[in-house]
Amino acid sequence: MENRKPSFMRVLYHLLTANRLAGTERRKSSFLHSIAIFVSIALVGFGLLMLLEAVLTPWARSLTGGPILVGEWYGEMQTPTGRKQVVHITIESPGYGCNNCPDITGTAQSCDGQGSLQKYEIWGDPENWRGTKFQMKTRKMTEQPLELRLGELEGEWNGDTVRLTTTLRSDTYNYSISTQRDETGKEITRMVGAHPDTLSPVAFTLRRGGEQDFLAVCGRLGIPSRLTNR
Repeated sequence: MENRKPSFMRVLYHLLTANRLAGTERRKSSFLHSIAIFVSIALVGFGLLMLLEAVLTPWARSLTGGPILVGEWYGEMQTPTGRKQVVHITIESPGYGCNNCPDITGTAQSCDGQGSLQKYEIWGDPENWRGTKFQMKTRKMTEQPLELRLGELEGEWNGDTVRLTTTLRSDTYNYSISTQRDETGKEITRMVGAHPDTLSPVAFTLRRGGEQDFLAVCGRLGIPSRLTNR
């Protein structure tokens, strides 16, 4: 059989096809390379952000897996007159980009043997770099007057325990402030008609635990299931 030489058009077609395929492979390789660079930069940036957060706010981020203040805590409290309450707080990671915002934000809830379940917003700031001492304000999430509610919270954090001190407040007791002097001339201020559980601060200890742990203890205090089974 006679060998035929490939025509000029056939050669040109093969050359164009080969160049087009090579160009497609180069573009694909370049695209994948760009994606790899972007992902690498994002991972490095995320790592630097976590490192910066661990350095600036070690109470909110640990690179070694050590304990931090951020998280959920619960425990029992006894009022000055002996009434028992259970408190649960959730401390969230601090937000960034707001100069006047509190470093500590979150929520709290408490229950007592009278069958009430109360919810609060909490916010505040650490008093030192490690966050071992902090203070938080509270605001109830209901307009309903409460016989007893949490006041401002002073906290001390140590590993897996948080020690809180608060002076309870009451929305239902009307009181007046009386100032007198004793026999030595020292001025004494008294709250007349105040709820007895609001007259002195109370301290209590929280440990790590979630809302289900909190509700389980509330159930033992007699909180109705219609309130706890939300």
